[in-house]
Amino acid sequence: MNEAISIFGKCFRKNYLFDLIIRHTDAIKSQTARNNKMAIDFLNQLNTIRLNYKPMRSATRRYVKSPLGPGKTVLLIDDITTKGYSLESGRAYIEQTGAKVILASWLKTINTDIDLLAPLGKFDPYIPHNFTSAKVLKQHSYRANIVDTLAPAEIKAMLEKYTNWDWP
Repeated sequence: MNEAISIFGKCFRKNYLFDLIIRHTDAIKSQTARNNKMAIDFLNQLNTIRLNYKPMRSATRRYVKSPLGPGKTVLLIDDITTKGYSLESGRAYIEQTGAKVILASWLKTINTDIDLLAPLGKFDPYIPHNFTSAKVLKQHSYRANIVDTLAPAEIKAMLEKYTNWDWP
């Protein structure tokens, strides 16, 4: 996925900062939590990431100081979004620098709502944290935001054809 996002960034003459967000501690994957009937929330992400003050500018060069701050905008992309915990946590950290954030996801899992993280107050995004609470500001309903009611059935049918290699 890194290569695809790097190419995408070049379309806008922007760098892909693959190491902007650093995971300093393993987080529990949403799928693993679901399979093991474990409850997770924003803290699973918030307490396992931090920002890199000097991310790589290119394959061989590092920024001298953080490229983030007021007047900057970051496009934050997640590969698969379940509840929005990782996107929202990344947004919270980046916004602490004064930068704006645009969120995007390649895929959204079905039948799960998206939670928006309530403001956390001021914190240093470049160091690890151990937040004890993180509240949901708003929840976007999965069902209420389906634009085409036939789309889920069509996607399911296509995925079944793909799984069974039933192609024309």
